[in-house]
Amino acid sequence: MAKQIKEPARTQICEVFRTFVKMTETEEKYEESERTVDHNEFLRLGLADSVLLAAAAEAHTLLTVDLDLYLAATSRGYNVINFNHERLA
Repeated sequence: MAKQIKEPARTQICEVFRTFVKMTETEEKYEESERTVDHNEFLRLGLADSVLLAAAAEAHTLLTVDLDLYLAATSRGYNVINFNHERLA
């Protein structure tokens, strides 16, 4: 999605994100593909979105523009924001 943003804004956003990642003490988690493909939504959503759905299960808020991912997260009762709704508000 970042590649859809035109320069110079894209580079500026990436620089801010780079600084944030380096300065923030965060714990990175790894979701094994072998476990992720067992989720019911895998066949419909694919691997990347299934991993995001698994992350949302751990009390994270998921921000997406993908309607199918949004609906899957909503149906599970996860914290999810459809960015398209925010953009239109």
